[in-house]
Amino acid sequence: MLYIVRHGVTEYNAKRMFQGTLDIPLNEEGIAAAELVAHNLKDVDIDRIYTSDLKRARTTAEIIGAKKNLVPMIDPRLREIHMGKWQGKVKFHIEQEPDYIQFREQPHLYAPQHGESFHELIERIESFQREICPEENTVVVTHGLVILTWLNLLEGKELVELYHRDFIENCEVIAVDMKTNHIQRNVFHLDPVGVWAIEKDK
Repeated sequence: MLYIVRHGVTEYNAKRMFQGTLDIPLNEEGIAAAELVAHNLKDVDIDRIYTSDLKRARTTAEIIGAKKNLVPMIDPRLREIHMGKWQGKVKFHIEQEPDYIQFREQPHLYAPQHGESFHELIERIESFQREICPEENTVVVTHGLVILTWLNLLEGKELVELYHRDFIENCEVIAVDMKTNHIQRNVFHLDPVGVWAIEKDK
């Protein structure tokens, strides 16, 4: 089984700022949520943990790994898509830009001058996925757009359909059966009072 985890919350997440490849750390809320994920995975047999090299993912993975006595393996292929000129900017300020509208509505055509296209991101994801052993239980800690794109690939959907699903929440855990590509979203769901619960397949 593959468990894909989005990193915990950062101050940039809280302020709705684009992070991309900027190396932003977790805030207190993000650390607490990562600890809750680690607690809920404590009874799950995990063979290995992989993480993006960016500290918000790496710290999340280290918190999970500490509960399992596992040292996460760092893999730059899992880092977030490079968002070029938008990195460090507040989303609200660029939502009406033609490039951003294309980014959302035509991701298959999006080709930023100083960033990374989704096609380039897909090459990274596919390269990494080929190295995952389907017989092992693996945790991968990565980023929102990486996960969104990865799920799209696993379901055999076209890139134009990328945003035809709910976005990935911080510290959301997604279970994937690598033999069947069956996906279960929100394996652990943080409710408004901060209690994690296992949900049934949706």
